[in-house]
Amino acid sequence: YLIIYRKKNRSHSRRPGKDFVALNREGVKSGLVTAKEHYQYRATHDRRQASLDSQVNVNPVFCRLRPSTPICELLEHKYAQRWLEEQQAKERPKLGRIQETRTTLLRKSRPMPESTPLWKLPRFQQVGPALDTFRDPYARKKAFNAHFSDSVARTGQLGQGTYTVG
Repeated sequence: YLIIYRKKNRSHSRRPGKDFVALNREGVKSGLVTAKEHYQYRATHDRRQASLDSQVNVNPVFCRLRPSTPICELLEHKYAQRWLEEQQAKERPKLGRIQETRTTLLRKSRPMPESTPLWKLPRFQQVGPALDTFRDPYARKKAFNAHFSDSVARTGQLGQGTYTVG
């Protein structure tokens, strides 16, 4: 502990100042709202702080000092080891059980029954997934080359947008 003694104030000629906190509190209690009303209230009412001599403590003030950090514990990384041990102690109760995630919940849930597919006309069931609209492979290659060479002047990520000016 560090003991600090406060000195007594020797100036008796100094008059204590106004206690603005108490004046504001009394003004609010009397129903004042605006700053102008408070200013007038403080000008007409006088409430002084307690005398300065009574504010000065003759009794000692005890300040608790923090002990210095041992340098050997810092060099041996004892604080880091202690923190790791605390974290592992917190994790030990969780090791026995598996934490529920969305994936584990979906695995436990029962799958929805598959609905029957919609009915299709038999003649449309044999249609392939894509159509080839080019006359021959040479026409297809020529069209794609023209599109690729022209895509530099077009906007968009793949060059499929409108032409840019400039």
